[in-house]
Amino acid sequence: MTETLLLSTALFGFPLGVHYVRTSYPLFRKINPIVASYLFGLILVNTGLIGERAVPLLDTIATVTVALSIPLMLFTVNIRSWIRESGQTGIAMVLAALSIALTLGAGRFLFAAGLEDFPRLAGMLVGVYTGGTPNLAAIRTALNVPADLYLAVHASDILLSALYLMFVITAARPVLSLFLKRNGVTERMDEEIVTEEELKPLREVFTREKIKPLSAALALALVIFGIGASFTLF
Repeated sequence: MTETLLLSTALFGFPLGVHYVRTSYPLFRKINPIVASYLFGLILVNTGLIGERAVPLLDTIATVTVALSIPLMLFTVNIRSWIRESGQTGIAMVLAALSIALTLGAGRFLFAAGLEDFPRLAGMLVGVYTGGTPNLAAIRTALNVPADLYLAVHASDILLSALYLMFVITAARPVLSLFLKRNGVTERMDEEIVTEEELKPLREVFTREKIKPLSAALALALVIFGIGASFTLF
């Protein structure tokens, strides 16, 4: 019981700590909270601070938090404006999804024979490159992917994405400007945009005026989670 409480406190307390540091000290505002949290998890696992006994608890926390986070994120989407303003963005998304499908289709012939888990690997890669980390975690849960395989895939994604981002903030502008038109986006390619909402202290987020709508959103997410979980019984 004590180990469960300590581990749960560490898992939920670390992201809160990162947020506090980012909002309190301008020097640390460029810390990526998602990357920092995953590095924290990797350190806990690979240094032996948590062992195999923690796997069931970790699986439960991951399942519940991912299931709740997806509807909570979708609540903030203005579907009408997204449809109205998503012209070129939609085309880019379709092309990205097509490129992922073609790449994994080719990968099937190259790697499937040597990788027993290639179908599940392909599913997770489609998820992360079309919808980000929440999709990766959701597909991992749906396909019952082992924790070690999931961490290996995500760690590889973080490493390769870091190399890609290094290209974006260094050589991408001169290379891409050879055949792409300049616009407001390309002029800000080398700047990390940190919104005021990201840097809002928690005491301003959990005010009396905001607790009620936040609680209602969480309650609705729990209802959606319950309905979705009930379908698994069939």
